[in-house]
Amino acid sequence: MFSCQLNQIVLFALGTPIPVVILRSNRGSATAKDGPTSTLRIQIECLGTQDLEALERGFSIEWFRLFVRVQFRVHEGWSKAYRAILDTGSPHCVVSSALIPDITKKPLFKTRLASIVPKEGSFLKAEMTRVQLSLSDEQVISEPVEALTMITEESRVPLIIGLAAFPKSLRLDLNFKDRSGYIEL
Repeated sequence: MFSCQLNQIVLFALGTPIPVVILRSNRGSATAKDGPTSTLRIQIECLGTQDLEALERGFSIEWFRLFVRVQFRVHEGWSKAYRAILDTGSPHCVVSSALIPDITKKPLFKTRLASIVPKEGSFLKAEMTRVQLSLSDEQVISEPVEALTMITEESRVPLIIGLAAFPKSLRLDLNFKDRSGYIEL
């Protein structure tokens, strides 16, 4: 049995509203502007920059960071879309409760967040939870995924989406030459 629900939302790209029509189904397929798809491709940003410290020492080192647009389930629907770092090696996401105070979560246990704190031996208090999130771009939005997420009260932590939060069938396609890529769900 296939059923679907049609929603119209407005996403923002660089401050400009973009109307998007989305088809959500109970079997995980989605509709883009071009019609139904059995797999969902979400465009990601691939930004590179020179390591300034290395340049000062005469070395040219370029590093890359991946970004994805994400929304979280909150007490009354869904949060606005946020730009988040896509961490290909992280088993969980990281969210500041100051950024999304009304996030809907299932608490699991208290923990320490140390991997993003630059001072050796330092950590932030956090709570490991399960949250629902959806990835999106200008044309499509994914079905919700339940993801392990560390929530901290520290407002200065970056919003991080751990790639391991998604099904193992996920495909990440990067073209460093063109600085483009997508996630295929």
